[in-house]
This record gives sequence, structure tokens and C-alpha cells, in this order.
Amino acid sequence: MRRIIAAVLLIAPLLFGQAFYQSEGLTLFNAGRYEEALQDMNEWAVRHESERGIARYYIGECYYNLGLDAIFPDQARRYFSEAMRYFETASSHGDLSWQYPGKDQAAVYKRGWAAYRLSELGVPALSNAIQSFSQVSVTATDTLPLYAAFMAAESRLRHVLSSSWDLQTETNPGTVANLVAMLKGELDQAAKELEKALSQPRIPPDFSLAVQLRTKDVAYLQGYLSLLQSTSGGASPGQADFRKSAIQFFRQADYVPVFSPLNRVNRQRFGPDLYYLEASRHLKLYLITDDVSYRQRLNAYLDSLDGRNYTAEVNWMKGCRDFAGGLAAPVFVRLGRKTQSPFAVAARDLPESWYWLAWAQFFTDPVESIVSFDAFLDATQAETQDARIVFLREDAEYTKYLIQFDQDGDNSAVLRRLRSDIEQFDPRSQDIRDKTDILKKLIQIRQTPDEIWRIVGRTSGTEEKLDDSILLIRSALSRARRVTGKRRIPYLDILDGLFRVTRDRRSLETRFYRGMALYLKAEIQETDVEKRRYYFAAADTLDRLTGLYRDEAQYIRARSFFEAAKNEFHADRRQQVFDRARPLFIDMINRMNSLRSLFYLAEIFRTEGNDLAAISCYDLVIQKTADHPEGGFWHANALAGRSVCRNRGDLSVLSQARISEVQFPERLLVINGEVISLEHFADPEYARRQYWESVIQRMVRLGPPPKSPYPADETVVQSDFAKHALRHIRGGVRERVSTIYSGLHLQIILPEGIPGDATVTLDGLPIEPDAQGIYRKRPIVLNSSLTLRIENASCYPIVRPIHFLEPGNQVVYAALLQRMTFETSDERAETGVTPIRFPDRLDGQVVLQPAARPVPINSVLFQEFNSGVLYRDFCYSPYHHVFLATHAKQDALSIFNADAQLSRGGLFPFFFGADIVPISSPEGVAVDSQGRIYVSDWSSHRVIVFNRDGTALGTFGTFGENGPQDFGNPVRFVFPTGVTVSEDNRGLTSDGTQYLRDPVLFIADRKGVHMVSPDGIYYGSLLGDRWAEGQLYSLHSEGYGPGTRVFGYDRQRQALRIWQTKGLSGQNR
Repeated sequence: MRRIIAAVLLIAPLLFGQAFYQSEGLTLFNAGRYEEALQDMNEWAVRHESERGIARYYIGECYYNLGLDAIFPDQARRYFSEAMRYFETASSHGDLSWQYPGKDQAAVYKRGWAAYRLSELGVPALSNAIQSFSQVSVTATDTLPLYAAFMAAESRLRHVLSSSWDLQTETNPGTVANLVAMLKGELDQAAKELEKALSQPRIPPDFSLAVQLRTKDVAYLQGYLSLLQSTSGGASPGQADFRKSAIQFFRQADYVPVFSPLNRVNRQRFGPDLYYLEASRHLKLYLITDDVSYRQRLNAYLDSLDGRNYTAEVNWMKGCRDFAGGLAAPVFVRLGRKTQSPFAVAARDLPESWYWLAWAQFFTDPVESIVSFDAFLDATQAETQDARIVFLREDAEYTKYLIQFDQDGDNSAVLRRLRSDIEQFDPRSQDIRDKTDILKKLIQIRQTPDEIWRIVGRTSGTEEKLDDSILLIRSALSRARRVTGKRRIPYLDILDGLFRVTRDRRSLETRFYRGMALYLKAEIQETDVEKRRYYFAAADTLDRLTGLYRDEAQYIRARSFFEAAKNEFHADRRQQVFDRARPLFIDMINRMNSLRSLFYLAEIFRTEGNDLAAISCYDLVIQKTADHPEGGFWHANALAGRSVCRNRGDLSVLSQARISEVQFPERLLVINGEVISLEHFADPEYARRQYWESVIQRMVRLGPPPKSPYPADETVVQSDFAKHALRHIRGGVRERVSTIYSGLHLQIILPEGIPGDATVTLDGLPIEPDAQGIYRKRPIVLNSSLTLRIENASCYPIVRPIHFLEPGNQVVYAALLQRMTFETSDERAETGVTPIRFPDRLDGQVVLQPAARPVPINSVLFQEFNSGVLYRDFCYSPYHHVFLATHAKQDALSIFNADAQLSRGGLFPFFFGADIVPISSPEGVAVDSQGRIYVSDWSSHRVIVFNRDGTALGTFGTFGENGPQDFGNPVRFVFPTGVTVSEDNRGLTSDGTQYLRDPVLFIADRKGVHMVSPDGIYYGSLLGDRWAEGQLYSLHSEGYGPGTRVFGYDRQRQALRIWQTKGLSGQNR
């Protein structure tokens, strides 16, 4: 079935119910005067209930733009919050979806953006952003589904990253597992949304690159979550699997394939971002695996990045790399020196690097680390919205207190100041809060050792106080192992005081921990004799300990004998002590599958010169601890021990020990989920490495988050997201609606066989067609009025003001009418037109009417016209189904009903706006099939066009004569009279669609009959020398285009004359 486009040229009249686009508020909005626009739009919403939804939508846009322009974060937060609220209320208004199609989806989309912007400013609103972006319909217009899918994924990725901070201090494995599962579900959904965005046609190249990078970020974050799961919630059997999973995901997050298809220019343009991303990824892999191949590739990317926009990040990564190289590496000492450390260089632009420098100094110069922690705290004191930085700040504050206590635990003045500072410290992190509370109690005990019982208890119950005392004993032991020499004495004094409290009621536990304390006390003795004395005292204290503590106590006894032997220089006595340790270790190997005991058995064999037996033991330790997150200490020491072994010794000594059955990690003593072991509480070397490993874990978990493409074209003030954005790649989404634009989409249909193309100008500026032959112009400011001119040498031009009253492209179809030549006809046969003469009129007026619509002489219409000269013309309106007549003294048309009597039907009033002068002397009248009414205003030399209800749409014509040189220009008249309209009912066909052409008006005046467009453009005149000037008062027309006939009545000659087409311009013959 053929489709008919009834309107030849769509003028985009103001649609019913869309008056808001003409409001003063929108004009102010387009001018960027948002505060004034808000006031006007709010008033509009009150006055126009039916358009309240669209008003609230643009109120939301005002607030949104004010948020983008704000120079203070608090101000921006307030504006975005208001924007979010108004977008929400707008989207719930029913009028928005049917009066303003697409705006309901735009409101949902912008609600998502407002929430996203709030999240940039530290307000937890990413869940709202995800919900809103996900609700945008896939059938929404334009590119909205594309950008909504991307922003939903973008918001999810941000939400996963921010939510992952909750895993940093969580100790419950079940809670960790549930949270990780939820976040990985978010990542799976983000991957689907990114895939949806990539599947859209005609994606901008830079945007496509950003989407692809975020797809890789999904794998990166999957790895990050697995890594957090492998290091959170205490030790568990599945941690090694999580670690392997993390490594696999980080390997999948390979950014190189995204950049490979780029041309040379874009590779250079985006190269620094690629090098940064790959360096960051390889740093993660190196820190997790200690694999030298990842270190080598990390170095290659860091070398490529030097001096290319990422100076601070490069130096931070170099610092992490050097830190992970080991405590014994020569570069580690330089890492703690401000003048040489890459951390110190990075801190100039990346303030948190002070934190990492402080941790490097923690191992080399603890006092200097306090200075660096202070520098970090000073540089980041304004970053109260970043949860990660807040945690680092709290950890820095706590670590400062711990170092100060370590260094000056005997200085009462320092202890008073330290206690005062701690009492004012109020961390958010529960973990740091608990550790600080313990440190405060240790300080109080050191200050007032006689009040331990009061200080210890959180309640008045004896058992609860004893539980707290044991907890403090563990804490004091773990802290005492970190410090050496006299700095350990304050902790040992505290432990002695706590043991006095617990020894009677908790004797078993007290003996166990006292044995550890004696072990620690032995280490700091100045003479070998004293060292041995305390090691033997530790072993004696732990002898025959039963119950829960038995096995770990036996291991500590064996270690005490081992250490005592190392401090014995007399060979025979040393061997005797080793012989006391050996059976204890072998028993632990056989009975408890103790790998730790196997390591120290190897150490005994190596000391005795039995390297072959030692190698067998070392190899098993190396094998069992390889790639295990807790095995670094044992793995490294076993490698070191094996490296000095020679091919000597006897393997038969191993026959008593089932060494192949050892397991790792071993859990000889676990209390309330905490592993209690000598290494954890009393081994300084283990403690040093454990702290070092914990800092590496912290670098992986709490280092600067990975940079990603910033999604938008505009950045808000002090954006948290922009701080961590790539330098060169952006999503480039332009969500801001500043000036509301319209646009032109013009398709021209030429008659068949017409040579050449059309020439199109808009306000004098040419528009060229695209490859599809469409003339496009965008942007065009909303509510502007521009003159469109369409010309072809063989056709009549179309010259018309186009009022761009709605956002979006204004679709215009223009079918051109071929130019015609006319000749007068001598036809005297039946014409189908009847001249109606009025015998009683003195002016000789005649009205031409089609014979099919007779006007009887006894009708009211005939009698009214016959009785006087004030009635000037009439015509039948098929739209209104009545006759409409002009009256020289009325600014309205007279209505005559289409009944048998053509009876009076009242008046058809005219309505004139302020910009149109009311009619002064109505003369001719014609009505087209759409109900538009054309009335000639005789004394004003013009024609007024009215819509179907009598509202004046516009006028055309000025005083003057027309000549050939005026073709295509505004028409002129000298006292216009008759008007007739010729309409197309066949049209031009293109691609199965029928396009109707513009009506043509024929208007008589004293100089002849003029052919005019509906917009008053002069097309030519029908002139005849034998016609007396000014005698053509009544006109009628039939047909259209080549079949046009125009009828005119010459009152002087009392004759009907006919003009008909005789030829077409530019027709192929």
C-alpha cells in the first residue's frame, strides 16, 4: 500500500500540549541563565498542570548544569541532589511520555548522571546511578541506550571498587565470601552491559576504546576481588586457590590487544595510557608472585613511561618494585632515604607516597618514618571522602603511636603525651580502633603497673578481665618481637605484670606465654651465658605442658634448645643441646607432620655437616611452601640454607623421621580463629618478614586504584573519579544539555525528468546534500526562525520561514512543482464553473462557483449578496462544511450553512496576535483542504492566512507591481481582490511514497492575476493585453500542475476567461 505524505513541506507548527518549548524559562535556559530559568519554570509548573513533567525535567537540567559549573564541592552536591530529585519527579509524570516522547527516558538517564556526579563528590549514590541507567529502555531514541548501558557498567565498576574497601578489615570468612560473590555478580552484569554498548552501530572511536578498556577492567577487578579474598578473613584452606584465581584474572586483563588495531598516530597519542595500564598490571602480578619475568616486563613499561605524563605513578611503582626486592637488597636501604627514594619523588604529586616511604623507613629508620607519616597526614587532611585514604590515614596515625611507644616506652613525659593523643584519636576502622585500644592499655600499664587489674577489664567480671589480660599478653608479645635490645624491656615489664595477674587462675596459659616471653628475653641478653640461661628457662617453663598448648609448647621447647645451642661455642656442649632439640623436632614431624620442625631439623643437620640430610629436608620445605601466601619466610630461608650445602653427609639419619608427610601450613594451636605460634609471637626474624609481607599485601590491596577512562566530556569540581583517570583516553560522553538545539533533515523530491539538483540555503547559508541526498543542518538553536530556500532552474522555488520549535531533527519533505507557462483559452464548451451574477448590485460583482455547488437565487446567501455591495466574495469550505463570505465592514467571515436554503449561520471571527495588524477591508476568500483560509485585504495590499479556527498565522504582500525580475521574491499587490487555491491530489512518488506538493494561490489585483506560493513568493502573472485594468474580481481554479485551469470574470466585458497550461519548463522531450 502506497504511503502518502499529505503535507508537502512540514512547517513544524507548535504541537498541542508542547507550549513549554516556547516558554520564557526555556529561553533563559538556552542563554545559560539557570537561576532565573528555575524561577520561571517553577512558576510555569504551577500554572500548567498538564505540562508539569517537562517543566520539572528542565528544572532538573538547570540544577544539573549549575552542579557542573559549581566551584565549591558542597555547592555542587546541593545542585546535583536537587537535579536528582527533579529528574525523579519528572520521570513519574504521565504527561512526559505522551506529550514529549523520549523525555521520560531522558529523565531516567539524567537521574543516573546526577547520582553518578554525587558519587564523584563522595556521596554514596552509585547504587542509584546503577538503578537509573539500567532502567533506560533499549527502545529509547538516539544514542541513549548506548550511553546508558556504558554508564550502568561504569557505575557498577566504581561501586565494586568502592565496596571492596569493606573487605580490607573484614575478618569473618563467611562475610568476605558473601560480599565477594555479590561484587563479582556486579562485574558479570557490567561485562554484559559493556558488550551491549560495543554491539551498537556507529560508536565513536574514542568512546569505543574507553568501552573496551573498561571491559578489561572487569577482569582486573575480578582479580582484585580474588586477591582480597585470598588475604582477608584469616587463614583458610582455599586461600591458595583464590590467589591462583587472582593471578589468572590479572593475566586476562591484558590491555595490549585493545591498542593493537590502532593506527600509528593513535598509538602515539594513547601510548602513555597503555604503558601505565600494563605497568600497573605487571606490578600487581610481580607483587603477588615474585616472578622475575613480571618484574622484567614491569621495568620495560616503566622505561617507556619515563617523562610521559605519569611521573608520580612511575616513581610510586618503582618504589613498590624495589620494596618487593627484599629487605636484604642494597636498594632497600636507599628506598628509605628521602634524597634517593622514588617514593619521595612521587610524593610531590602523589601525596600518599609519603605513607609508603614511611613504611620503607619503618625497617631502616623508624624515627624518620614518623616524619614521613606526618607529611602524609598533612598532605591528605582534606581527603575525608575517600575511604581508602581515610583508612591509610588512620593506619599511619596508629603506626606513629606504636613507633613512639617502641622508641620511648621508658620516657614518662612521652607516655603522657602519647596517651593524650591516643585518647583523642577516633578511627572509623574497627580493626585500628581495637589495636589502638590495646596500645592505650599497654601505655597505661606501663605508667601505672600496680593498677593492671583496673586497666585490663572492660567489665567487672573476673573471667572477662582474665580474658582481656590474655589478649593483652598476646598483643604485648607480638609487639615485643618487633623491637630489639633495650626497647624490648618495656614490653617484657608489661608482660611480667600481666603474668602476675593471670598466673593463679590461668596457670596453663600463663606458663605457655611466659615461655614465649623468656624466649624473647633471651634474645636481648648481652652475653651468650645469659642468652642460654633464658632459653633454658623458656624450655623448662614449657616442659610437660598439657592440653591445648602441648604441641606448640613442645615446638617452642625444641626451638629454645636450638637457639641455646647456637649460642654455645663449645662444640661438645653445643652438640649435647642439639641432641636435646633433635628428638623433639622428630617427634613433632612424626606426630604432627610439622614442616617448621622439619626446617629446623635441616638446620641442625647442616650445622653438624650432614648436608645431604639437610638438602632432603630443605627440598621438602621448598616444595611444600612454593606459591603459598604464608610460605614466603620458610621458602626463602630453605632456599638460603640449601644454597650453602655441599655434597656430604649421610641420609640414614632420616630413617627415624617421616619427613615426606609434613604439611603446610600447620595449625598446632588455634584459639578463636587465631593461629598461636612462636613465629607469630616471639620470632623477631619472622616478625620482620611478616611486616614486610604485610606492606606488600597493603601495596596490592590499598595502593592507588587503577586509572580508567573518565566517562564524561566535563569534569566536576574536586572529582574523586577524575583524580584516578587516564590522562589521554576519555569516554567523551556529553550528557550536559546546555543550549537546546533543533535540526533540519530535508529531503527534496523533484519531478521526473527534471535535470540538475536543488540548491538549498538556510538564512542565506548553503546546505549541501549528504551521500543519501539528504540536506542536514545541526545544531539550530531552539525557537529560532530561519528562512529556507529551495531552488531548481526548472521548478518553482520554495521560500519559507521554518520555526524550529522542538528539540531534535525537524524532518522536512519538499516536493517541487515544475514551472509552467499559461495561455488564454477560447474554450466555450461546458467549463463546470458558473458565474453567479447579482442583478440588484450596482457594482456588477460576480462570484465564480463550481457548477456542482449551485447557489439558488432564492437562497439566503444569494439574497444577502444581491441586496448590497458590502458582501464581497464567498466560497465553500469542504473542511468546515459551510459557505464563508467576506464583508467589507466586518473583521470576521459570515457563515452560511450548506443546507437547502444556504441559511445564515452566524459569524466566523478572526483572531489577530500582537504582531499582525487586523484586517481593514476583506475582499476575496479561499479555503484549502486543510482548513487554512486565505483572505485578501484590499486596502492594505496584502493577503492574510488564517488557520482553521480563525487565528491569523501570517500575511504576505506589500504595495507594488511585479515583474519578471521579482520571480522567487515576496509578492506585491495593487488592491488585491479574488483569491483561489490550486491543490495537489496526486503528488510525486519516490521509493513507494507519494509526496504532495505545495498548494498554489492565484490572486487577482488591478494588474492581473498572480501565481503565488502559500508563503507569498511570486511565481509569475497571468496577463492579457485585452483585459481592462482592475476588472478581474472573482477567480476560480481547477486541477494542479500541468492540468491547471484558472477562471476569471471580466466585469467590464461581462465575460468568463480561462487560462490553462501550455507547457512545462525543463521537460525532457
